[in-house]
Amino acid sequence: MRSFVGPAILWLASGLGLATGASPDEPSAGEKLFALKVKPLFSEKCTACHGDDPEKLKGDFVMTDRES
Repeated sequence: MRSFVGPAILWLASGLGLATGASPDEPSAGEKLFALKVKPLFSEKCTACHGDDPEKLKGDFVMTDRES
């Protein structure tokens, strides 16, 4: 299942000038920002209620796929 959150944050970061034209082997500034700051926050605060477990899903909002 593909996460929607990562691409959305990377798009936002690129719009803010955080993503650079780094080589394909090196993560961009936006990818580093997401991996170090945003993803851990989402994991801690959001995915417990809006993650993969349909039994715990709240507000019909799933953060794990683009369709949601």
